[in-house]
Amino acid sequence: MQAIQLAPDEALYLYGFQSGAHAVPANLFGLNEYQPIMSCTHVGLTAYVSKVKAHDFTGPKGEAQLQDVQWLTQNAQRHDAVLEALMLQGDVFPVTFGSLFSSPQKLMDTMLVQRRMIANGLKRVAGCCEWGVQGILDRAVALDARVAEALQQAPSHLSESPGRRHLQVQRLRRELERSTDRWLASQMDRVVTALTVNVRDFYDRQRQTVDHQVVNWAFLVSRQHEQSFFTELATQQEEAKKYGLNLICKGPWPPYSFCRDAGA
Repeated sequence: MQAIQLAPDEALYLYGFQSGAHAVPANLFGLNEYQPIMSCTHVGLTAYVSKVKAHDFTGPKGEAQLQDVQWLTQNAQRHDAVLEALMLQGDVFPVTFGSLFSSPQKLMDTMLVQRRMIANGLKRVAGCCEWGVQGILDRAVALDARVAEALQQAPSHLSESPGRRHLQVQRLRRELERSTDRWLASQMDRVVTALTVNVRDFYDRQRQTVDHQVVNWAFLVSRQHEQSFFTELATQQEEAKKYGLNLICKGPWPPYSFCRDAGA
């Protein structure tokens, strides 16, 4: 364990854990570009931390900064950059943004209490990365595609009279529009079934969706199965486009969705 001394106004900021003893990658800095990442090895785990000013996260200044989108985005990106660098040397149990400890002893106490949970998390994500899949739906395109599909499947049901035919098509559109959510749920179940064939785990982050986003999934994919995952994803993306659904893949990320926050 590195000897870590904190000034009265400093705290330890935690990024994540790895199993066993590890050296810190060279020239790796934390939220503050002048504060290098340090390691704390205890109870079979290595924690990665850096020094921060406590008032940047607590008190009036901290509360204001945590409401500042620009400040949050910039520092969250630095947090992720540290974890991505650590992933190059092994599996990582990531801790979400903003976990502080008032002393090295407080950190070690937490590692002792939560060592089993962290070890189980690392075992769960071994050899894997998290990939996100988000879906944006253009409901107008989806409805047009479904109407065209229905008309193609049952053209004989339409009247030969142009006026009656128009009314029948409009009635069909209204019926299909009312069933959009049910249709979408069925389509997404099909896509998930196809994508989870070769993945370690799956998490639906549906409650975090925004705007026209209808899908917000996380997949825990082992590195040896990444190619098959991407091949199947490409197939699903091509099919989804027909219905105005854009499936966007993002990553690789530290496996946040599959590890619980160690807490402070």
